[in-house]
Amino acid sequence: MILDLLYAAAVTWILLRAVRQYGRFHPVDTRPHARPRAAVAIILPMRNEKHNAAPCLDALARLDYPPDALRIIAVDDASTDGTRDILAAHANARLRLLSLDRLPPGWTGKSHACWQASQLAPPATDFLCFLDADVRASPDLLRDAVAHAQAHNIDLLSLSPLQEMGALWERLILPAGFLLLAATEDLGAVNDPRSPAAAANGQFLLIRRDVYQSVGGHQSVRAAVAEDSALAARIKRAGHRVALLDGRPLLRVRMYHSLPELWEGLTKNIPQMLHGIPRAVAAGILATALALAAVALPTLAVIRILHYPTPAHITGLILAGSATLALLGMHIGIARQFRFPSLYAFLFPVAYLLGAALVFTSVAKHLRGKVSWKGRTYTPESNAASDGTPTSPAAGEPDSPSGGGQRGIA
Repeated sequence: MILDLLYAAAVTWILLRAVRQYGRFHPVDTRPHARPRAAVAIILPMRNEKHNAAPCLDALARLDYPPDALRIIAVDDASTDGTRDILAAHANARLRLLSLDRLPPGWTGKSHACWQASQLAPPATDFLCFLDADVRASPDLLRDAVAHAQAHNIDLLSLSPLQEMGALWERLILPAGFLLLAATEDLGAVNDPRSPAAAANGQFLLIRRDVYQSVGGHQSVRAAVAEDSALAARIKRAGHRVALLDGRPLLRVRMYHSLPELWEGLTKNIPQMLHGIPRAVAAGILATALALAAVALPTLAVIRILHYPTPAHITGLILAGSATLALLGMHIGIARQFRFPSLYAFLFPVAYLLGAALVFTSVAKHLRGKVSWKGRTYTPESNAASDGTPTSPAAGEPDSPSGGGQRGIA
């Protein structure tokens, strides 16, 4: 019965944390308002995004934003799959193509691409908007985001998109991961100017350009694997306002299309997302314990009652059974929220075990000092990367707009 009680207590704590977080997940303001006139430069870093490049750019072409106040800088970061050709075919008066042919030492690829592109934004730019290639923007995205940032004096506005999930692995693992983040993060503190806590979603970052430059931009977090939250922390420490909001009405994302891609993408920065290796290990242990307890404890309680129907055994069944049903109900709600069949919720113990395997794999990679993403290997301590290209830039090159081996600008 003690194990049943501990299990029920753990589930209660997780549910309360999740409900509390959901209540603090405030949406971006999408009410009708005047079109903002702030000049915006959208920056799109892409490396081997052949399948995402055209749909992303096509969606951006439909943005409801003054054409004379919008520029797009798409970065081909040494792609080998034809991404550059797709970007070049879309280049026009509003879309500029920057090609990088190598990564200087001491940088992660995304930070380097973002920093190089940011230096090419027109001088009159008010906001820099960093988007991932897998983002599909609604026509209202930029208009509503800029209007919200201006109305609420936000210096860095990050939006969380609607996460689309197609394959079995996505529908099992990602909801469990979002639940884990809900149990460990505190959105109230992230959005509270008085708190030092900071977090951001790199899929959408809207930053005032003067603020970005004043803190050193992506150059200042060049070695960070989780560069989005690292940049948000720098901006908040400098006394500027950061907000992480619900942007599901305005943008959607499908992050991964295969299990190997999902595995590599999630294991590269789990310790950073969970604020350190000890907390990551604790989260992995908790996920494993919950997966086993959800099935084993109610089953054992039924067996005990069949042999010895004592009040203690009946109480144990009530506790364990209620906890498992509560977790099942929560995952049914998550399935509906992410718009896939509720039957997947019944596999949540499997999802927890897979999530724990992801956590332990990520911790092992970080302890070995090697994580990989898109053909590059990073050392988490310094996050220096290697991709088989020359890494001997001239002195001062990483700090200069031309320091990334630019092949050309269209």
